[in-house]
Amino acid sequence: MTQQDKLTELLNKQDLMNLSIEYCHAVDRGDTDLMLSLWWPEAEVDVGVFKGNALEYAKVITAPNEALKRCYHSVSNPIYKIDGTKARGQVYVNAATTTVADGEESQGLVGGRYVDEYELRDGVWKFLFRAFVIDWAYNFNGKDVWAGDLMSVFSYQGQTGEKDFGRQFLAS
Repeated sequence: MTQQDKLTELLNKQDLMNLSIEYCHAVDRGDTDLMLSLWWPEAEVDVGVFKGNALEYAKVITAPNEALKRCYHSVSNPIYKIDGTKARGQVYVNAATTTVADGEESQGLVGGRYVDEYELRDGVWKFLFRAFVIDWAYNFNGKDVWAGDLMSVFSYQGQTGEKDFGRQFLAS
């Protein structure tokens, strides 16, 4: 493999990782436009709570949800197999949520892997398929440690939608 081939492979792998990073950001911030931009029109997902067309999923997963108070995803440990304009990959994912049901807060932690298929078209990589493989999950009842007075000392608190400071800051 030449140095140019290695560089091309490295850049492709970074583009693929960026898809997963942007996916996490879109889910956590409720950014529908960003989420829609990550998928080819015929893409499919199978993530447990949704199985079907990815563009429909993008709208569902980023829609306002009164039961979801906080959401935070993180990806790591990428593995990619690239073959020309096609690729397959896997990234580990950890997610933390605060949900509210019947006035009671619950904290959730889940870990697993996104198993993906990608395609490069006109110089742009996008998802063709994404599946979520769950490896572990925990739920805790009660308020999170950031609730109340401790949370109030921070100037910025994560939110979904366009009110989120990070989303506003990056858009400006």
